[in-house]
Amino acid sequence: MQPDPQLIRALYERYLSQKSAEVFTSNLAPLRAEEMCVLDLNNVVGRSAYAHDYIHQNHLGLVLLAGGIGSRLGADTPKGCVGVTPVRKKSLFQVHFEKINVLRKIYDVAIRVYLMTSTPLIEETEGFLRQHDYFGFPPENLFIFTQHEMPAICPEDGSCCWSAPGQIYFGPDGHGGLISALHSSGAFRDMERCGIETLQTFHVDNPLVPLMNEEFLAFHLQKRSEMSSVVIEKQTALEAVGNVVRDGEQLRVIEYMDFPREIAELMDSEGRLLYHAGSIGVHLIDVAFLKRMAGRVKADPEFLPYHLPVKKISTTEGPKWAIKPERFIFDILPHAQNPVVARVAREDAFATLKAEVPPVQEHLTRLYTAWLRRCGALDDNFTPSCVEIAPDAALDETTLLSKLRGARFFEPNLYIDEESLVG
Repeated sequence: MQPDPQLIRALYERYLSQKSAEVFTSNLAPLRAEEMCVLDLNNVVGRSAYAHDYIHQNHLGLVLLAGGIGSRLGADTPKGCVGVTPVRKKSLFQVHFEKINVLRKIYDVAIRVYLMTSTPLIEETEGFLRQHDYFGFPPENLFIFTQHEMPAICPEDGSCCWSAPGQIYFGPDGHGGLISALHSSGAFRDMERCGIETLQTFHVDNPLVPLMNEEFLAFHLQKRSEMSSVVIEKQTALEAVGNVVRDGEQLRVIEYMDFPREIAELMDSEGRLLYHAGSIGVHLIDVAFLKRMAGRVKADPEFLPYHLPVKKISTTEGPKWAIKPERFIFDILPHAQNPVVARVAREDAFATLKAEVPPVQEHLTRLYTAWLRRCGALDDNFTPSCVEIAPDAALDETTLLSKLRGARFFEPNLYIDEESLVG
């Protein structure tokens, strides 16, 4: 692979001039409550007959974005291989595929999963999934492909970094690389063959991501939206999530590293963040819209802007800081017709793995303990140390309540699956 010298030079000049890929205007405004629908994740099935039938007819496919490595965790494996659950230490891949297996049964459909990884990780990713028999998911329904790559750029002089003697350092081009990769991999042709009309994209590092939510899908379909997004309320002004904002008549997502601090910290009269809507990387996107965007990117490589974060990489000179050009999938949102934004409670849907596993395990334990306590399954004077509820037991609190049948639990490390409930 050879880098494009003109593109590298243009990106470096942009970096030197400190011009973000974002353009801020006087039209920038926070989302208002009335501009968002609210999803109830306590009862995820049976919310919409229309959406239920759409899923049953196999029109909704899943795109699992899994190109990241667990470097901040001190691991050199794909992040999807990292164990995160409180009791059984299930990997992120296992969590997602177990959920999808439950959804396959609920909707009686062969769900199509498109897994995008990066070139250095594809062999290990495929090997890990084979080793674990794809966690019960039919491999014939899994389409694995790689995203494209971009060279790392030296901040000092704009030259390419070297990963080995005579070998330029290339890294993944960001989750925005999905658009071109779907075309070049043949995934679009596969979707046409399978009748897939809409995709849900999500990141591997969030074990609580709401998959195939009927209420969310119904909003998307009824509004004839080309792209819909899930948001949470940000905890802090500078939280590392995308900021969903209104820019005139358009909706946009501005990455936290590009969002000016003086804007991020603005408060309303009640002391709450004005720019409160944080993207969790969950989108519903029409396949026809994605194909149109892929055509725009092919005609103009800079149609989808490159962002220029500086990250530490391993080079022939040892660890050093480098510019790693990346694209983001949410940068196509301003081009989408009738976009929908759906708000969820962060405790129900956002436990993303960042630099440490324990906070994820603690989040899951808090959530599942709350489910059990509200269901009357825990004594008021007893709080377990760790709780894990397997997807086959319940995907939501309402389903769990229907299966408990008055059961009560007292184990300090509590694992609940379908077998334990039946027994």
